Amino acid sequence: NKKTTFLGQLSLDFAEQGVNTLWGSFEIKNTRLIHKLLQQYSRQPLPAGKPENSASLEALADRFESLPLYFMTFHGGSDVDDVLD
Repeated sequence: NKKTTFLGQLSLDFAEQGVNTLWGSFEIKNTRLIHKLLQQYSRQPLPAGKPENSASLEALADRFESLPLYFMTFHGGSDVDDVLD
C-alpha cells in the first residue's frame, strides 16, 4: 500500500525529530503496521530468522520503542462513537 508506506515514512521522520505521532488505521492491524514501520525504520531487511541476528533485532526494537509513536487500538468495523470516546 503506497499510502501507508508514504505516511509511515513521514511519521518516522516526525518521530525521529521528537514530534509525538499518533497512528490510527482502519485498514490494517497495528501489528502489521508496526512491522512495516520497523522495516522502514531499519532502512534494510529486518534481521530475523537466525539466532545470531537476535541481538541486532533487539537493539533495533529498543531504538524503535524510544520513538514518540503511539497507536490507536481501533481497527476495521469500530463504531465511530467508540473511537471518539
